[in-house]
Amino acid sequence: MANNELIYEMLKGQYNFKKDLSKNHSHEDWACKYIVDSKLALKATLVDSTDKINRKVLDMIIENPNHIAEIKKDIGCFKSGNIFFETESRGNFSGITTTKSDWWFQSYYCIDGKMRTGIAETKDVRDLLNMPGFKKLSGGDKKNGHGVSTGILVPWDEYQSNCFHVSEMDILDYLEAIGLAEEYKK
Repeated sequence: MANNELIYEMLKGQYNFKKDLSKNHSHEDWACKYIVDSKLALKATLVDSTDKINRKVLDMIIENPNHIAEIKKDIGCFKSGNIFFETESRGNFSGITTTKSDWWFQSYYCIDGKMRTGIAETKDVRDLLNMPGFKKLSGGDKKNGHGVSTGILVPWDEYQSNCFHVSEMDILDYLEAIGLAEEYKK
């Protein structure tokens, strides 16, 4: 049985975009391999780009079919059962509101010790977020103790029901895949 609290502490970000970028790179590398291994594409590669407020970001380019995928990971789902979809950051529209991606690749760590991945058409995710009843709140990187981003919380099972591809893997297998298994065993 996995130690969920320890894994949460290992995987969660420091709420600092620049510091967290390198930690997330291993997840994005895994996402490219996952897309190909799942036979959703023949090839998937990461490309550097910048977002609206000039932060370095990575997008996944998927070949055959040709798509761009936004890659996200939500570790907080372990505690809340919800996925946070960023809509604004530092006073600018961002995240799901501005992405040019065709696919939304969302991994989320759940209380049952599974890392779930759901892939949806980005337009379907936007439609879901426009439905009434979801909570809007601040989160993300911290400034003066408060989140600098605004987003919408969606229960993971509602997101999953809008995906064209869903899978799960044991969290320990995921840690192995992204190179953190040895750190977990210490």
